[in-house]
Amino acid sequence: MKNNIFKSFYKTLLTLFKNSQENQDEMIKENEPYENIFIQAEEDIIDDDFDDEEILDLEDGIEELNLSIRAYTTLKRASIDSISQLLSINFSSLMKIRTMGIKSAHEIILKLFMAGHFSESLMLEVLGPFQNYESLNELEKRELAESYISNHNEKYFNERREIERRAEEERKKYREIERKKEEERKKRREQKRKKEIDEQFLILQDMIGLEEVKTQVEDLIIYYTMKKLKKQENMIRIPHMVFTGNPGTGKTTVAKIIANIYNCLGTIDENKVMITSRSDFCAGYAGQTAIKTTELFQSALGGVLFVDEAYSLFDNDSYGQEALDTLTGLMTKHEGKCCVIFAGYQDEINKMFDNSNMGLRERFPTFIHFQDFTNEELMAILMHISKKQNIVYSENAQAMLEDLIILKRESLGKSFSNARTIRNLLQEIITHQERRIYKKYQSDINIKDEELYKIEEEDIINLRNSIQVHLAERQSQKLRSIGF
Repeated sequence: MKNNIFKSFYKTLLTLFKNSQENQDEMIKENEPYENIFIQAEEDIIDDDFDDEEILDLEDGIEELNLSIRAYTTLKRASIDSISQLLSINFSSLMKIRTMGIKSAHEIILKLFMAGHFSESLMLEVLGPFQNYESLNELEKRELAESYISNHNEKYFNERREIERRAEEERKKYREIERKKEEERKKRREQKRKKEIDEQFLILQDMIGLEEVKTQVEDLIIYYTMKKLKKQENMIRIPHMVFTGNPGTGKTTVAKIIANIYNCLGTIDENKVMITSRSDFCAGYAGQTAIKTTELFQSALGGVLFVDEAYSLFDNDSYGQEALDTLTGLMTKHEGKCCVIFAGYQDEINKMFDNSNMGLRERFPTFIHFQDFTNEELMAILMHISKKQNIVYSENAQAMLEDLIILKRESLGKSFSNARTIRNLLQEIITHQERRIYKKYQSDINIKDEELYKIEEEDIINLRNSIQVHLAERQSQKLRSIGF
């Protein structure tokens, strides 16, 4: 077995030096200078390449090589104790030994040569045809061996550099592929985000009226989109807003749409709106309002905090002021993490800011006013929500609707709540229609399905009469209050 190991070793050396000039790229596949010295050769080696004494020498321990402490301990840790073991592994495997460096590997190869562990082919390669190993002194042996190692090192490092160059090219190609993939993913995300923003803005556009609101919301979308296109996202600040207008003009609905748009733009983290009022902030005891306000604000982080009738926080009591002071501090501390919207009647909101410090007004740069709906817009809203409930009107009934809306607005005065009142008005119409159908059902059970959803002129007349009675009573009370 030992003979086979050394025969293989020296046959490999012979093969290496025979083909070193012709087939360098094939012989050194892993770009190691001594790799092929240790590759196992075929079994056709001549039996008398080595005498028995030489083979026995190869059984000596690695101590014979007088290696440095690092090289020696590295081999010992790898359980390589003899020269025969050392010669049975290739250079690539040698370099893979834990803590084995190129310097130690060179030292081992040099010491093997200096100790005479080589074949005639290796001697021919190192010494040339005109030198005799036995005639060399130690210095000459070392110089020749180091020259041999140096030549192979140069080739080794050139090949390593070539490998690194090719590897870097491959890494560049990979990075370019990943960059293009990321650009494509980013493009798809932007397309999806733009589609979602367009869908939300379309919902707003489909809302009846609110032309000024639509324009201002579109301006907000343009502002954020342009900041992103200019790569100025770090300059984006979430603008706290003020919605002014009478009840039922769509303030809460628009706040939800804006929250969705902000979320699509990446301005806020979540598509959520917390709708609150004074009672949600103010506690019943001193000191508890700040705690309650803080908890409420933290729950709204990442979304929109909608404060309805915000001016109620300015009532002349310590609780509202405590809530407002706490809220103002939290807005400063968590800037960019939550959008706060104050909402309420226009006059009361303006009075609130007039009586507050300038710092509060500066925190709300965006004011959006929601106009009352015109009678034509209210009519369109009524027909829209009627259609959603499958309600249809006879020709005469529909002709009376606009006058009914005007009468309802007059009867309620300042309590008129725009679209909210229209939803209630539709419910009143349905109530009078159901009374009529129920009376008919008492005597005739054969009622057609279309009758269940059809509003007749009689239903509108009955509701109109009811509203007129209410209006007359209201006007009578007003007269009595002024002494008539």
